[in-house]
Amino acid sequence: MQAEDHPINFSSWWHVYGEPKATFNIITVDQLSKLYYSEEIGRDFVVIDVRRSDLTEMIPGAINLPAQSLPQALPSLIYSLGNIDKFIFHCNSSKGRGPRAAGWFADALNNHVKSVDPSLGTQGRVFVLEGGINSWKEKFGAQSIEDRGKPWDHKTMSSVQL
Repeated sequence: MQAEDHPINFSSWWHVYGEPKATFNIITVDQLSKLYYSEEIGRDFVVIDVRRSDLTEMIPGAINLPAQSLPQALPSLIYSLGNIDKFIFHCNSSKGRGPRAAGWFADALNNHVKSVDPSLGTQGRVFVLEGGINSWKEKFGAQSIEDRGKPWDHKTMSSVQL
């Protein structure tokens, strides 16, 4: 099989994992930016960028977990991140990969939580960033390429160059 023929390169790559069942919430750029000032990223919330790993910039403090590999990583992620209150997923525009990944994660989180305590739920924990990183950059801009590689200063909200 040629590399360009690999299923990951087709728009229907996600069909093998199926449609997510769980629902999620929408969070705006303004709402997310307020979380950066009122809560601690990595402890209270995590931003998960599900674009491919060849991306060139990210929202400050986000982690990159490509949607194509997310379903295989879910068992480890749920146990590793299960104590975090909010999970915010995004892709470029949050119209495809972001919502699907959020749904898959919400399905796995629901299953995990129900196995621990059937009375618990995950409502209000999984979000999709409205408009994705495109909306974030529209609001906050992007750092210059000269700032590439510098650690995030926990103040600047512009996207970070990789």
